[in-house]
Amino acid sequence: MVDAALRLFSESAYEAVQMDDVARAAGVAKPTLYRYFHTKEELFLEGLEKALGDLETEAEEAAAGAASAREGLATVIRCVIASLGRCTAAIRAFDGADTRLGERGRAVVRRRVKQIRKTIASLIARGVATGEFRPLEPDLVAVALLGAMRMTAAHTTERQQAGAARMLADLIENGLAPEAPFSGAASPLMDETVVPS
Repeated sequence: MVDAALRLFSESAYEAVQMDDVARAAGVAKPTLYRYFHTKEELFLEGLEKALGDLETEAEEAAAGAASAREGLATVIRCVIASLGRCTAAIRAFDGADTRLGERGRAVVRRRVKQIRKTIASLIARGVATGEFRPLEPDLVAVALLGAMRMTAAHTTERQQAGAARMLADLIENGLAPEAPFSGAASPLMDETVVPS
């Protein structure tokens, strides 16, 4: 039921998803759905907890398994952009902009985002220690990167996400200096131009 709800929330705005739709997508009767989730908000929060929990685990595994801090950071950037890109409602929740979340929802988001931020900060600290990155404050860099990832996910299509993640990783590693050419395809977003809305 939670997976079905996540699929629907990824395709439509929160307001457009009805409990009838979730029951139908999950292949259960509506009373069965209500036995587990009394409101759409409860179901959304359960789905949000799962989506952010999966992202947290994926980011930690990417960081732990990477041969270098650069490689780990590039993988985490891909994970975050892809995860947020799959669920528009999660993007709004990720930065606390969704007022329907209530205190429980904000607590879920704060806890999960804090852990993802710690994972990114540890990669930055690792890169500073090995000389891969300049000596910058890891926590501040992690906050800035999360903001960049959130905005990138909000303003790219699913087709653009892989290219956008590569571009963002390249920007972080090499900055905007002309002697640091983009290491990906000729066009970072490959198929479309992203214009902030």
